[in-house]
Amino acid sequence: MQGTVDAVGVKSLMPSSPLATLISLTPKDLDVTYHYCGENISTIDFDHPCDLVAISGYTLHAERIAKLSSGFRTRGIPVAIGGAFATLDTELARPLADHLFVREAEYTWPKFLKQFSQNDAGSEYIQEKFIDIKDSPPPDWSFINGKDYLYLTVQTARGCPNHCDFCDAVRIIGHKH
Repeated sequence: MQGTVDAVGVKSLMPSSPLATLISLTPKDLDVTYHYCGENISTIDFDHPCDLVAISGYTLHAERIAKLSSGFRTRGIPVAIGGAFATLDTELARPLADHLFVREAEYTWPKFLKQFSQNDAGSEYIQEKFIDIKDSPPPDWSFINGKDYLYLTVQTARGCPNHCDFCDAVRIIGHKH
């Protein structure tokens, strides 16, 4: 695949580690250039030339994700949406995306990029089983300036052994720590 992917992070105090992880998951044999667009450090350029836009966010970002998706799709740019919003509110996210990612993307993103490069990408990618964190590479932070953010993240584990009634994290990452 030769092309440019815009990775769009909605307004946040920290850069999007899921988008940085997607960049790390890109197969080395594909010639993909990423352009990270973080709304807290710049405005989104809907006219930026790209072949695909990847958007990740939480359910609280649903309205903004819908506007971002519409802004790119009306210009003929396909949109891939993943993250907590796509996983926890799949029915709302599905019509906003050309390519929807449910749950984690460590196994589905590389497969999708290869299929996208061959004009054979599916409309929905569902990770049925929780991934093994050993298969998740460190995020590629090379595209961000740490001084632009209040916080940075470090992931040391995945999964949560707790059963809190107010938290949806286990629906995304499971109970196994």
